Amino acid sequence: MIRINLLPEKEAKRRRAAERAVPARQISPLTMLVLAAMFGAIGSYYYFGIKKRQSGVQSVARDLRTEGERLDTEIEKRKKSATELQKVESISKSMLDIVYALDPEDRLLWSEKINQLSDLVPANVYVTNLTVTEAIAKKETAGSRRQRSEWQKEQAVKSKGRKTKPSSEGQPAIIYYPEITQALQIQAIAYSENDAERIRLINEFYDNLMKGTNEQAKVKSDFMKGFTSTIEIGDVAPQNVGGRNVAMFSFTLKTKLNAPKDLEEPAAPTAAAAKGGAAAKGEEPSAKPSRKDEGVE
Repeated sequence: MIRINLLPEKEAKRRRAAERAVPARQISPLTMLVLAAMFGAIGSYYYFGIKKRQSGVQSVARDLRTEGERLDTEIEKRKKSATELQKVESISKSMLDIVYALDPEDRLLWSEKINQLSDLVPANVYVTNLTVTEAIAKKETAGSRRQRSEWQKEQAVKSKGRKTKPSSEGQPAIIYYPEITQALQIQAIAYSENDAERIRLINEFYDNLMKGTNEQAKVKSDFMKGFTSTIEIGDVAPQNVGGRNVAMFSFTLKTKLNAPKDLEEPAAPTAAAAKGGAAAKGEEPSAKPSRKDEGVE
């Protein structure tokens, strides 16, 4: 088709310039709508995807917090159970301490000791009286001390940094065991018309008890087992019995403490133990009587 331009040359140039400035192909409104829908769909996808992911993360975090709280609760229950078990264990050990104190493994049998004693009495020495006395003292068990010490440490930790003093509420009760000590007093007389012979008989009886032997009767025993290593000697008094000169004397032997074996603090060495060590080395006991002790003129 032939196009004839009737416009002036100046107007024709202006229109040609305007046509070159405008794109040859313009975007239609439908395309714009499609593009807007596509961008909206993509944005919605990413938006809801991120939201869903955040929701999932938050759900996992909630589950983890719930699980953590459950574990904390379980741990607290286990701690309480462990504490209760420790208390039960401590009480059980305390009860065992009491049982051991009342019925020790190395219980001293008096019938056996009296039989052994009869074999250790020298000739011309006569036992006139035997007396057994018993002293009972209360001692706190090792388990009770341990339990109270742990409780005091817990209270000190809880009250650290506070101005108030720790409360005594809930403090474990003190559990005691009986500490039993028995004493055997042997009253006897030594017969001889000679003062020195009476002293010798008393010394011989003393040695027989300490060593558990009687050389004359050829007897050997563990008489001192269960007793401390010291024999206390009472007053030696001259007497005339039935027209015969005798020396009245007494020995006192004490049993070892029946303390439980698992005491935490070791017992301090005593003078009796030191003397026992000297006796074990074969040294002469310092408590043996002398003629001056008898006071016989």
